[in-house]
Amino acid sequence: MNNLKVGVRVARQVRNAEHAVDQAMIEVCRLVQTALEGRVEAQLAAEVGQSALANMVRGLSQLAEVRGAVIASHGELAQV
Repeated sequence: MNNLKVGVRVARQVRNAEHAVDQAMIEVCRLVQTALEGRVEAQLAAEVGQSALANMVRGLSQLAEVRGAVIASHGELAQV
């Protein structure tokens, strides 16, 4: 019975972690959108903020890697 409780706790936490990464990705997407819209609204040249935008997108890509790793661990833990 104790193993079952641990399994349920771990499964719940994996799900929470998956949701947290998804939420982080959503927020970064919103940040990218807001930054782009702000640049357009301010009528700034396309190169303004390009480095920052590239960093945001790089961060999003890294979050996608984290998401994949958490999903992989989900499958591995399901086998345990």
